Amino acid sequence: MLLDIILLNNIILRKKVKKLLFLNKKILFIIKKMLNTMYNKKGIGLSAIQINLKKKIIIIDNSIKKNKPIIMINPNIINYSKYYTLSAEGCLSIKDFYISIPRPDKIVLKYINEFNEKKKKIFSCINSRCIQHEMDHLNNILIVDYLYKIINFK
Repeated sequence: MLLDIILLNNIILRKKVKKLLFLNKKILFIIKKMLNTMYNKKGIGLSAIQINLKKKIIIIDNSIKKNKPIIMINPNIINYSKYYTLSAEGCLSIKDFYISIPRPDKIVLKYINEFNEKKKKIFSCINSRCIQHEMDHLNNILIVDYLYKIINFK
């Protein structure tokens, strides 16, 4: 069963998310459905708020065979590289829209995985970009907001 993805003009995408206090079978089942939905929609990342779950959960999978998902619960970026890359991004919540966004090339991320293990890992390139994109969702930021910043740049 696939989940409905919340689309651009829905106020839910601007709602505040909360830390997940404990991991249980229900959350793991939802994460599995999130993965199925992301794969079905040909995405490489998805945040819980995009399926109307107001929790700090993001998933990514940039592997060629789509068989190496990374599940991140309560993710927190603790360091950004000083080097930026510019690349186009799309979003499952915004159909047929892409924008080039400058983002730090590397990040250091702390998170809890699906086995309730604390992790601290360096991500770079597309994985770094994807995580930052999904983290934006957790912070009520959408890629269209970057367009507004470009337009208002003086």
